Amino acid sequence: MKEEAISLIGTWQIKDTAAYLFSIVIACLIIRIIIAALKAMTSCRAFSDYFNEFWKCFSSIASQDESHIDYWHPFFLGIVELSAYPVLMATNHWSFIGAWLAFKTIAQWKTWVEKRTTFNRFLIGNALALFVSLLWLTHFVTIVDPASV
Repeated sequence: MKEEAISLIGTWQIKDTAAYLFSIVIACLIIRIIIAALKAMTSCRAFSDYFNEFWKCFSSIASQDESHIDYWHPFFLGIVELSAYPVLMATNHWSFIGAWLAFKTIAQWKTWVEKRTTFNRFLIGNALALFVSLLWLTHFVTIVDPASV
């Protein structure tokens, strides 16, 4: 017997919206800290420079080569992703997540061939977002019986 996928529209709800949104922002900040720490490890010359380099990476302050500037775009994109992933997971729409990750990967593929550490940070950030969504944020999503609506 084949299971039918749950429809995405009108079949789910968030238990505690404020806690959900707060959790998303905290998770995005934690992921940003981890990615900034990894980036600082690859870009600092000496351990004594590590915390200064970490701060540049985390805060997106311009350096001489401007390699740290991202204007916090990944953070805000992470908020969107962490808002959507748990709903897509709970409603069994994994293909949307896979397609989104494929589009994100293809867009930067040429750059990542030359810069593997950047690609590895991308993979780590996305893996963290998926794990947070699956292990933590999906608990906020409940499936609503379409017959009761």
